[in-house]
Amino acid sequence: MQAGIDYKQLARPDRVHDLLKSMGVTDLVWARSQSPVQENALSAELVFFGYVLRYGEARRDIGQFGVARLPAQRPPAIPPGTVVYPACNGTVHGVPFADIDRVVATDGRDLGAGGDPGALLASAQFVVINSRCPGNLASQLSTSFMEAPRWGDMTLWVRRN
Repeated sequence: MQAGIDYKQLARPDRVHDLLKSMGVTDLVWARSQSPVQENALSAELVFFGYVLRYGEARRDIGQFGVARLPAQRPPAIPPGTVVYPACNGTVHGVPFADIDRVVATDGRDLGAGGDPGALLASAQFVVINSRCPGNLASQLSTSFMEAPRWGDMTLWVRRN
């Protein structure tokens, strides 16, 4: 649990790093299996795990927690980009990061036909999969994405560097 940080607003790893460093943070700790509360928006979780999984140094597991040191080097200014979201109706969508919370809340009912999963995955920074929906993309993700802790029924994936 933390207060005073809006990861969604920060959006980029360089901004996350700058704020954490200015606060004197040296290490990051997170629950490995699932976010303990859904107090943070899903988008905020994506930003946090994008930062810690891509750039956290000396990552290790201690019991039920993951731990990493703040990186010595400032990460690049990478925008959060697109989030791939396979809706329960079988369509797969590339969603702008700013819209992912709304899309997940409605299961993408207003998104239309969807697109080619391979093409969408090639350019996405994140993937959010609803575990209640059959036929997800999880088998296609392990080479290009890292699995992050769950957020409720959602499994979060972060593009590898």
